[in-house]
Amino acid sequence: MAVIKTSAFLYSVVYLVFMFIGVAVHYTHKKLIRSDAGYLLIGTLFMLFSYLWVNGLEKSHLSLLFNYGAALIVFLFAYTFPHFFKGNKIFNFMADISYPLYVVHGMFGYVALRVLLERGVKAWVSLIIVTASAIAVSWIIHILIESPSQRLGKKFAMIMRARQPNVIVSAS
Repeated sequence: MAVIKTSAFLYSVVYLVFMFIGVAVHYTHKKLIRSDAGYLLIGTLFMLFSYLWVNGLEKSHLSLLFNYGAALIVFLFAYTFPHFFKGNKIFNFMADISYPLYVVHGMFGYVALRVLLERGVKAWVSLIIVTASAIAVSWIIHILIESPSQRLGKKFAMIMRARQPNVIVSAS
């Protein structure tokens, strides 16, 4: 059992490292760390991610690493030039449901797509149904769980701040 837990952890490490690149970008953006330190951290984490991607437990193909590098470049471009990415109703909606969509699309999407295809539904129709369903489920999760949880967390942070004025609590 310990071997399975260790393998599961090691399999996840590469993705955790990539996730922390996003944390480093956020900390740099919020000026919690200096820009030079932030970019050094981002570069170092991406190099670690690349090493783990190619030499880690799964030994994934180098060609797939390009996708992660391209995603990081696009993300950093959007971070550096936010004026090119003005919000609108569609972008704001997708931003609002982005985390629930991330949570839902993988397993839900795969299972639903597989079921529809096995039942003889054409691939393009299945893809439209699954995409629309994943977006709808993500929106429901956002409205019923994510938003109320965030409001509750912000209220709790304000209460904690009022009780302990020397404690710094960020509600953002």
